[in-house]
Amino acid sequence: PPQEDRPRRATRGEAGRRNWGRRDTGARRRKKPSRIAPLIRRQAPLSLFRFDAARRPANGWLGGCDEAGRGPWAGPVVAAAVVLKPRTAIPGLNDSKLIPEARRDAVYDLVLTAALAWGVGQAEVAEVDHWNIHRATFLAMRRAVSDMLEQMARRGRPAGLLLVDGRHTIPGVQLVQQAVIRGDRRSACVAAA
Repeated sequence: PPQEDRPRRATRGEAGRRNWGRRDTGARRRKKPSRIAPLIRRQAPLSLFRFDAARRPANGWLGGCDEAGRGPWAGPVVAAAVVLKPRTAIPGLNDSKLIPEARRDAVYDLVLTAALAWGVGQAEVAEVDHWNIHRATFLAMRRAVSDMLEQMARRGRPAGLLLVDGRHTIPGVQLVQQAVIRGDRRSACVAAA
């Protein structure tokens, strides 16, 4: 038979790897919604507090430090450091990018009531331009931790462990630190910051 009468086979680009050799019907297979995913989302805050409980020093406090504003091309870098009261669960606490915007203010208020101490530091645009974004982030973090440490010293508890979101600890901070990759999704203290 002539070439036009035969059904045309889909090329690799049209059909994709899974459909190689089959006709492209235009319909894609949809994934079935997972029954487990909602349960995992509900349990995520509990796992945040379990992570912290396993790392809390016996005679000290556990704090977290995180930054915001590192991704945008312009603007300051802001960092926060928070020490939460031991054995305190904050409903709805999670990575700030995963909390719906309507609930963020309510979670923020709960964090402030559950915090033993907190601090905020900022590196201005001129400092970001002068140092670079990486060093400016550490500058903002040092300022936040310094503010938090002043509050903890007033309470008579100067020593503790600080969990830092990311790959690096904060240079120039005389405190025991541990870098936690994706810390805002693993630690309650870091998520609170």
